[in-house]
Amino acid sequence: MKKIPMDQEKKTIRLSTWLGVIVALFEVGMFIISGSQAILIDGVYDSMDVIILVIYQLLLPLIYKPISERIPYGFAQIETLFILIKGSILIIVTSLIIYNDIVIILHGGTSIDTQQVLIFEAFLTLFCVFGYFVVRRLGRKLKTPMIKVELITWKIDVFLSLGAFLAFFMEIPFLHFHVLEWLVPYIDPLVSCVIAALMLPEPTRAFVKAIRGLVLMAPSEEKLERIRTICHETLSDYPYEIDFIDAVRTGRKMWISLYFTTEGNMIKVPQLKKATEDLKAAISTIYFDPYVELIPEIHPDPPEKTEKAEIVGDAVDAE
Repeated sequence: MKKIPMDQEKKTIRLSTWLGVIVALFEVGMFIISGSQAILIDGVYDSMDVIILVIYQLLLPLIYKPISERIPYGFAQIETLFILIKGSILIIVTSLIIYNDIVIILHGGTSIDTQQVLIFEAFLTLFCVFGYFVVRRLGRKLKTPMIKVELITWKIDVFLSLGAFLAFFMEIPFLHFHVLEWLVPYIDPLVSCVIAALMLPEPTRAFVKAIRGLVLMAPSEEKLERIRTICHETLSDYPYEIDFIDAVRTGRKMWISLYFTTEGNMIKVPQLKKATEDLKAAISTIYFDPYVELIPEIHPDPPEKTEKAEIVGDAVDAE
């Protein structure tokens, strides 16, 4: 088991979880005080993220367990399944909140204490900026999917909190100058609806990516081309020609099998081992701990050769 990366990831996720707990508690408390729908969606989103992170920490040791004959892909699929569940829940919750916001708008909007919300959103923006940089610093040497998702989540929180602050700030000139004053009751559900709409693409992308991982689909053509380019550059000094690339991603693990042909009929094992190590080092620059193997392509004898062999065999029998 890779103890150091696992401990570092656990430490990063644990800190992100506690920071998320603080944010979620503040948001739920402020929703109870103000009744703001925009704060509600932030609270629900962050609360779900905290629950998922707590469960993820319990499963983290399994992800770092080595592969075996009984479990050839290890427990990498657990992380993929986990991201799929997280994406599904967030899509459902976000969609329900958008529906609720539309109902509120159709019923005349809602009235809230804007000054309270402005102060809260300003504080929340600063706190989320702090959370983003702390998580980024702790996880800077890790390229795991969950750390990347957490950084994206904190970044979304920063921009959405700042966006909510600016949107609610618009209520002040509306009331002061009596311009678009009729729009004031609709600001909160409109801001909530916009926040939800901006949040929706991220869990949707995570959901689609998890589906591709679960059904063992190959990466996109662009990523395959990038892998192919790296392989050709790395093997330029070796007598190997890549015929076919078999690449599959399960969770954070990329499995790459490279089928090759070589000049002549001899394969030098030390040379093959060195080429494999060079390939893994090169591909590790874009993927976390990839599995790389070079497999010689075994072509069957051509039909003409087989027929000649049969004829020679028959001639020998006749003699």
